[in-house]
Amino acid sequence: MNDKYGIVVLEIRQSADGLYTATSSDLEGVFIAHREFDKIVEDVPEVMRMWFKRNKNMDIEVFLRPPHRTDGTHTISAVPVPAEIAAQALQR
Repeated sequence: MNDKYGIVVLEIRQSADGLYTATSSDLEGVFIAHREFDKIVEDVPEVMRMWFKRNKNMDIEVFLRPPHRTDGTHTISAVPVPAEIAAQALQR
């Protein structure tokens, strides 16, 4: 990911006891955990908004691709877009 924004990839793994955890090397310090996979997917946009506000002082909107599974790991690609640009694009 570049200094401002780009594609953020989160990896979601399930432990032996059923706990799902999501991390991303693009979002330093972020760790999301839930018992339900869908809850992690639901939380990603808000967690990213908070991270970008705190670490980059940016208000963003998050556009998610559907989760993709490879070798037991789910990945979610997310595109953070500055909020003002997203608002302009959605008005068109």
